[in-house]
Amino acid sequence: NGQKVWTTGAHYSDFGAVLARSDPAQPKHKGISMFIVDMHAPGVTVRPLRIATGSAPFNEVFFDNVALPAGSLIGTDNKGWDAAVVMLRSERIAIGTMTASRSSPLSHESLAALAAKLGRGGDPAARRGLAELYARERAVALFGQLLREQAMSGRDPGARGSVAKLAAAELSRFAANVAADVLGDAIAGTDDDEVRAVATAIVAVPGAAIAGGTNEIQRNIIGERVLGLAKDPGVDRDTPFSQLRVGTQKPGSGQSPGGPR
Repeated sequence: NGQKVWTTGAHYSDFGAVLARSDPAQPKHKGISMFIVDMHAPGVTVRPLRIATGSAPFNEVFFDNVALPAGSLIGTDNKGWDAAVVMLRSERIAIGTMTASRSSPLSHESLAALAAKLGRGGDPAARRGLAELYARERAVALFGQLLREQAMSGRDPGARGSVAKLAAAELSRFAANVAADVLGDAIAGTDDDEVRAVATAIVAVPGAAIAGGTNEIQRNIIGERVLGLAKDPGVDRDTPFSQLRVGTQKPGSGQSPGGPR
């Protein structure tokens, strides 16, 4: 039983990996197990979430008395968080090293062509923004290439995947700002399909700072695991989950002392 929000692609997935609290007597990052779940099983409900662009790539997933067959456990019992860390690391590397298509509405090539089309190719501010966008695109692409080549040679990129993920998200935000400068007043309303595609891409940009882990999470990981900075103090790090008094464990929250299962 439980709920998960912002599950990408759940509406067309046949299977999902689920983290469930399997031992409330252990601290919060322990006592968790990972299972593979048939997304068409009785009790699994998927509800699409429509975002600002009008599309619905994300979902809420609800589990109501879902029974799992023997053999559904992924990895070791109560070691699900270890498996999740590996999956998240791979996801962030994949997101951060994904080279944007030159035809992407927010790419340097697309925006430079659009600036020329709108007669803004000679505008000093637009030219300066486009030049920096090109440099940033190349930097992110080269760093991604480095991580891919290291992975192919057997070297684990480790937490540096968060550097790539953060850089890609920051690049998207910068590209959106450049696009807004290039469009000028046209961003307010136009029938031009090319301009509308750029405007839609601008609206979608904030999602890049959330999907796969927020920018703030990536900065924490970089600080602690790449730069070796001290962790924030965690007074409840070794407290059994059943004794926590936050979130679903708050008195009066309606959950049992053992929390949701």
